[in-house]
Amino acid sequence: MVTEELTGVWAKLDRAVENLSQFNAGVQSFVNLKPYRGVVHFDSQTGEHVMVVFVHRHVPLTLSVIAGDCLHDLRSALDHLAFQMVLRHHGPITDSEERQIEFPIHATLEGFNNSRKTQATLNLMSDGMRAAVKQVQPFQATTPLGNVLAIVHSLNRIDKHRRLKLVYFSPGGITPIPPHPPIAAIQPFAGKLEDGAEVTRVRFVAPGEVQVGFNLALHVAIDEGDGLLHLPSAEDFLIGAHYWLTTFVDEWDRRFFKEEERPSWSAPGFMSPPNPEP
Repeated sequence: MVTEELTGVWAKLDRAVENLSQFNAGVQSFVNLKPYRGVVHFDSQTGEHVMVVFVHRHVPLTLSVIAGDCLHDLRSALDHLAFQMVLRHHGPITDSEERQIEFPIHATLEGFNNSRKTQATLNLMSDGMRAAVKQVQPFQATTPLGNVLAIVHSLNRIDKHRRLKLVYFSPGGITPIPPHPPIAAIQPFAGKLEDGAEVTRVRFVAPGEVQVGFNLALHVAIDEGDGLLHLPSAEDFLIGAHYWLTTFVDEWDRRFFKEEERPSWSAPGFMSPPNPEP
């Protein structure tokens, strides 16, 4: 049963699912249009068959907008949660206090301690709530920028000012289409697909040139650099982030709104989950 105070939080998460479904359908429709062309040539010096990709359709802007909407819903759900936690502990607050409330997300302890909004929010929470918020901060993780909270926060902030950069990405699995001679060696590829990129080299046991085509696994990924995203697919990341946050909210609902004593936050990990405090 949904706790009354958290109906807004769950509404945000439900809306994220709607945007995610629309995004996934849009990606699949776009990929089905074959927005790239693979050209195979024979390198007589190495005896390898080389596949080069030429991109003739860029990822549509609408997909970037939908991904941004999904990220906003996820980030906003956390802010709704923080607001309800404040009301749960403190009761009514002033307009000035309300404008300061947000769910703190920091990659460094210094940022956590020195943020005026973070400290203003925490001052309106109970000791247990403050400890829980600190416990799940990205700076507690082994790789803070690889933490799901840090990534959602960072990408949502980027989307506020400009469109997210979506690119083609191949996670590997570029293989020759049968029938073909036995393979002596294949050079795997995994990474961003750019126009004119060489994506694989294959040497067959039989020498010389043969007619061969390749299967290419194509995905759409969010490319903002700085090691922010470690999964090849934007769909995979958004699905995983939604699951992570849904489990997170459900746990904190039981812990802080259903008056159950919980020893520690225990949502399943995803992309370097927060480490418990010593």
